[in-house]
Amino acid sequence: MIKVENKISVCVDCINFIANGELPADTTESQDKAWVDKINANWPPGEQQLVDADEHAGFETTPCDCCDSPLHGDRFSVLILKKV
Repeated sequence: MIKVENKISVCVDCINFIANGELPADTTESQDKAWVDKINANWPPGEQQLVDADEHAGFETTPCDCCDSPLHGDRFSVLILKKV
């Protein structure tokens, strides 16, 4: 059985990565690796699954809940799923 454990707000780059597996277009390969490593450190693969909630969370001035980016901007809702 899978349950929704939490709902977080993520930046545009993170929602594109979670929903489509797309990396930011304006970064180098080493920057991409560091960014993905940061996400995996915050949300270790296998412990939970991040799923696009298909919901715009609005403009926020707080850091992204996924990659910790301090940039302000649009945020999108992501569900954290865990096996029970």
